[in-house]
Amino acid sequence: VPKDLKPKYGYFNVPVSGDPNSGDHLWHHVRSLAQEEDYVVVKLDIDNNPLETLLVRQLLADPELVNLVDEFFLGTPCLGQPLAEDA
Repeated sequence: VPKDLKPKYGYFNVPVSGDPNSGDHLWHHVRSLAQEEDYVVVKLDIDNNPLETLLVRQLLADPELVNLVDEFFLGTPCLGQPLAEDA
């Protein structure tokens, strides 16, 4: 990450919680750090399908939160080797 952009990046190396009352709740962090004029990108890839589904549903159910998130990427596992030449 270029030095001038580092202050604009956020990374939290803690287990995420699906509980909206937890300090480790993903959307708690977004709400506390982002403003509507910010460009917010969220990549959700925690390899826990039930928790990922819960967090996506929480996002979609909250119009105020949707307005804060400009881009959303969901990492999902894939089976096999989809980039293999014989795939």
